[in-house]
Amino acid sequence: KLQILYGISCLLLILIALCIPCTGNQTIYVVIPLEITLVCLWGYLSGSVALLKAKDKLNQIKDRQVKYTVNGKSFVFKRAEVFPNVSYRNNKYVFLDTKILEDKINSINKEVSTLHKSYDFKLPNGQVTKVKNESYGWAINEKKLLAGVENALANDIQTLNGKNYIYGEGFSTYGTGYGLSNNGIGNNYVVVSLTDQKMWVYKNGKCVLTLDTIVTGTVETKLAHKNLETPTGVWYIHYKESPSVLKGTNDDGSKYSVDVKYWMPFTLTGCGFHDNSWRKNWSKTAYLNDGSYGCVNLRPSDAPKVWDNVEKNEAVIIYK
Repeated sequence: KLQILYGISCLLLILIALCIPCTGNQTIYVVIPLEITLVCLWGYLSGSVALLKAKDKLNQIKDRQVKYTVNGKSFVFKRAEVFPNVSYRNNKYVFLDTKILEDKINSINKEVSTLHKSYDFKLPNGQVTKVKNESYGWAINEKKLLAGVENALANDIQTLNGKNYIYGEGFSTYGTGYGLSNNGIGNNYVVVSLTDQKMWVYKNGKCVLTLDTIVTGTVETKLAHKNLETPTGVWYIHYKESPSVLKGTNDDGSKYSVDVKYWMPFTLTGCGFHDNSWRKNWSKTAYLNDGSYGCVNLRPSDAPKVWDNVEKNEAVIIYK
C-alpha cells in the first residue's frame, strides 16, 4: 500500500514509522516535505496567474491598430494583418513573424520616399528636364519604423509621425526636403547649368540672383582616371563656413591649401560653391579644359551675394 503524505517533515515520518506495528501489509510512505509542497503549490498558482495574465494581454492587443502618417499620406497597420501570431512572455509581447510588416513598410518606402528618385523639373528658362535626387531627399528607416510599430501596438499608441522615422544621405543623415512641395525641393533652391556656365538662386519661388559668370569642374583632364566635372543631380548645401581653407591634390600629385572667404559644400567628395580670387580665366569655355576640381567657382564680388541667399539643407540642382 502506497501512502503519500504532503507537507510532512522527515522527523514526523520516523515517529509514524515507530508507532505503526509491522504487518504483512506494510504501508509505504512517500513524504513530500512542506517546503517542496509550498513551492509546487506556488508554482501551480503562479503558472495559472501568468496564463490568465497572458490571455488577458493577448485579448487586449487583438484589435489594436496604428495610423502611420508620412509626408501627408496615411497608412494603417492592423495588428491582425501585420502580426497574425503574437505571444506574451516574461511580461512583454513577442511578435513572432515580422515579414508581413517588413514587406508592407518596404512597399510604402518605395511609394513615398524621395531619395534617389527622378522627376521632371522646370528650369529657369521654362524648359522641363529630368533630374535625380542624389544626396538630397529622404527615405524611411525601415528597421526603426518596424520597431516603432511593434512598440505602438504593445503600448496602445494609436498614431506615428513619419518624420520621426526617416533618414538621409550626405553630411546630414536626417533627410532633407521632408514635407516640402515641388517634389520635395520646396521654394528655396539653387540651379546650376554646366552647359551655359550659369546659376540662379531662388527664394520663396522667385529668382533673386542670376550669375552669368561661373566656372565649374574641368571636363577634359590630363588624368584620365580622375573625373573633375561637377556632378549632375540634386544635392544640398551641407553647411556654410566663412572664412575657410580648402585642401586637396593637384594634377601632378602635389598638395594645395587655399584660403577662401565663403565656402558652401554640397557633396561629400568636396564639391561646393566658393569665391576664387586666383582664377584668371572666367570665359564660358573655361570649364572645358581649365575648370575647377569639381567646385563651382564664383567671382569674389558674386560670392557674398550667394552666401546671403542660400541656407543649409537647401537643394542644389545641377544639370547639363
